[in-house]
Amino acid sequence: MTSFGKFVKTIGINILNFNCLPDETYHNTFRMLNVETGTELVDHLEIHFIELKKYEGDFESVKTALEQWIVFLTRAHEFSRSKIPPTLAEATSIARAIEVLDTMELSPEEEVVYEARLKCLRDGEIAI
Repeated sequence: MTSFGKFVKTIGINILNFNCLPDETYHNTFRMLNVETGTELVDHLEIHFIELKKYEGDFESVKTALEQWIVFLTRAHEFSRSKIPPTLAEATSIARAIEVLDTMELSPEEEVVYEARLKCLRDGEIAI
């Protein structure tokens, strides 16, 4: 492997709602390499393709954070703060994403109250 100094690892993530690659797996990772020798050029550049249509799991089969996000992304319209499957509720980032989606459906009056509450919370964080 060639040394290119102190590069920061760069990861590109492509979330596709269609099938793009011939591979059957829903998550494929690519790196830069010499096509003739197979020698990897650098180990700190990755491109990920996540093809949502290839994922065949459901709520019960979720095991990883990636699978949680795939289920969320493909079925977000089914969720609300009061209706989160246990396998997704354990991921605080997904629970937060569902909360954000819920706020997108607030009436103008509810949105004003929500934004005021957020400002209060942020002000409190800054004061610490």
